[in-house]
Amino acid sequence: SSFISHECRSLLHAIAIMRRVAISPLLLGWVASETCPGCPSTNYTCPYLADRGESAATCVNQQRLMDFAYYQQQCTEEVNIGGLSLQIDEDFQCGCYYGYWQCPDIWPWVTCADVAGISMQGFLLEGCQAQLEADREHPLLREQCGWVCKNGRPTVRCTYEFDHSSEYGLDGEAEYCFIYRECGEASSTMQVICKPVEPEVDPELEAKHNVTKELLEEAREQLAAAETEASVTAEQLQAELEKHNYTRAQVEALLQERDELIQLHQSASTNASAAADFNQRLQDALTQERTQRQQTRQKYQELLERHNDLRSDHEDLEDDGDVLRVILGVVGTLLVLAVGVIAALLYRRKMAQPPESAVREAQQGVPGANFVIGQPVGTGSQGAVEKFENPTTVKAPT
Repeated sequence: SSFISHECRSLLHAIAIMRRVAISPLLLGWVASETCPGCPSTNYTCPYLADRGESAATCVNQQRLMDFAYYQQQCTEEVNIGGLSLQIDEDFQCGCYYGYWQCPDIWPWVTCADVAGISMQGFLLEGCQAQLEADREHPLLREQCGWVCKNGRPTVRCTYEFDHSSEYGLDGEAEYCFIYRECGEASSTMQVICKPVEPEVDPELEAKHNVTKELLEEAREQLAAAETEASVTAEQLQAELEKHNYTRAQVEALLQERDELIQLHQSASTNASAAADFNQRLQDALTQERTQRQQTRQKYQELLERHNDLRSDHEDLEDDGDVLRVILGVVGTLLVLAVGVIAALLYRRKMAQPPESAVREAQQGVPGANFVIGQPVGTGSQGAVEKFENPTTVKAPT
């Protein structure tokens, strides 16, 4: 019914139908990268998927061997579809019947129409991620799963391709590939490893191979030494390249400066006539200035000579002035003396003349009046006689 179909779709979509608990046949034991160092391998980290009911408690260590041969057992059919590609078909109802899967109770009624269009990511690699970045880009194992209708019953078909990108050097051949999944606390780890096909080797070829291997080891040692030397040389080349870049920058700067100079030269060439005229006027001005400077120098020499002559005359005048001052001092002293002598003589002369009243009396004829030069003398006056006999001496002023 439609109800059953819807319920089936929901359950299948929710828990991705199955959790593998069975192991494919033909287990050949443990193969790991430690026991096969030359074998290509990829390590994955696989978290537990809650929608599939996975946890550390329910996890079961799984191992699966794929030798690219045909196998058919109960609910599983493995077919090599070319090279390192396998197609594995798992009958859903068969797996539920034999307990290979954890299935819903309605599994007997699930039909091909019920599972049509339901997507499925896979069994082994669902939720897993390669631990190395290079392995993520080029995985060793690629898984694709989906639903098909086989023999009228719903079947899960998965395709496994090893070294799909040819990055691991298997060249489409391998003795077998081994998948081991180990449970952990927070997640499980899975390793995928493939053992390449070992060709049959002729003893003579093997001996040659050993010699070649020794030569190869020597060549590797020489290559390592050459790489070391090349590293040093690369550093030297880098230093030289930096010097070259610096020199190149300088050269470019010089070339730019040259271009600017060329432009300036071209600009100067267009103005050559004006520059020549300016140069000629400049030369004329310089010639005129030199002539004026020579004339000024001559005038300066003449003025300097005249100044020297005036200075000599001034010194002579200063000498003559000193003599003149001495003469004037002497003449002044003599003049002062002469004036003093003249003043003294004039004073004595004045004192020697008779008084004007006595002269007037004599002129008027006063009887009994006698005259002495310089002083009037009365007839009965003794004082006058004494004055006459002892005239007062007047000193000339000095």
